[in-house]
Amino acid sequence: LEGLAAGVPFVQPRNSVFPELLAATGGGMLFETGDIASLTNALEAMLANPAQAREMGKRGRQAVLNQYSAPAAARELLRHLVTPG
Repeated sequence: LEGLAAGVPFVQPRNSVFPELLAATGGGMLFETGDIASLTNALEAMLANPAQAREMGKRGRQAVLNQYSAPAAARELLRHLVTPG
């Protein structure tokens, strides 16, 4: 999340939390876990298209600011603590 907050797109394995993070942010690319060719292809694709990488970084940054920042966490906390009426 720190990298995304800085607008840096990621290349991560398709396991753990990374598929969910990609779905939530659109800020990177996944490679098949343990597959060096898949990692190489993902890195090459990222480097070969800097405009697309910048766009992923922008999407990721905006998603972090909207969903995972301190103000977003405070809004979510208040939403659960404050009940209508």
